Amino acid sequence: MKKLIIKTCILTLIIILVAGFSVFGIVSVTSPSIIANTAFNLGAKNTCVTYTIKQYEKSKDVKDLLLLVKRSAWAKDYSSTSKYAPLLLSDEGFYDYLVSDPTLENYVASLLVESLYKTNNIEKFIEVAFSYYKGNSGPNTLRVAIVTAKDDTETLAVILKKLRAIENKTEETNNLIEQINQRINK
Repeated sequence: MKKLIIKTCILTLIIILVAGFSVFGIVSVTSPSIIANTAFNLGAKNTCVTYTIKQYEKSKDVKDLLLLVKRSAWAKDYSSTSKYAPLLLSDEGFYDYLVSDPTLENYVASLLVESLYKTNNIEKFIEVAFSYYKGNSGPNTLRVAIVTAKDDTETLAVILKKLRAIENKTEETNNLIEQINQRINK
């Protein structure tokens, strides 16, 4: 009798575990956003980014791409940020979001600049920082670049050289040049 009860308990436990894993597997394939949101709420950063990537790859929706960029930045997953932020910035649907939040482009471009530096892609880091500085995002990408590379005098010297090469310097450009000079001459 005792053996029957133990066997029944073990069999029930196995069935519950198999059912649980099956449900998890089905949900992760059919609706990765549920797992991503749960992971986000639990603070499981890597899992959250992984399933947000799966959700974006499934939907190809700009809303999911924006969420992916924000979550990868939150998780400090610089590799994912540097991969998906350019996709977001070049997506035509992204500009619909700028109507309600005009600072969003600057925010995403700044995340991209930081992630490029953190993934040691220095040439692209400088290129992107300057492309948005000259474009419509304003100078914040360069400010982010200067703060991100704060102790990297070699990178700051390259940025300084490019800033000095700008012909029609604004007051903001001169302020950035001064900030870099102060950091280099510490």
